[in-house]
Amino acid sequence: MEYLFLNISDRMLLLRYINKLKGMGLLKTALIGAAVYGAIKYITKKDAFGRSIVDDLQDKAPEWVDKAKRFKDDIEQKYNSELDPYTEVKP
Repeated sequence: MEYLFLNISDRMLLLRYINKLKGMGLLKTALIGAAVYGAIKYITKKDAFGRSIVDDLQDKAPEWVDKAKRFKDDIEQKYNSELDPYTEVKP
């Protein structure tokens, strides 16, 4: 089972089914374990070029970190430019 890649309605159905199994701890644990196993197997599966989703994420992570830092700097700059040090504070 690839729980991470299910749409919202399928996730809700799966979670409702799992919640019905509260008295059946072993079966519940087995279902969750199967979902985690399936997700890990899916994201580590190699494609035709010998690359997996994990490899792609590792390659793109530095770019995303740089974009996040630039975004943070832009937001800080906009926030600081909107501050007027001469505004009156009314009690």
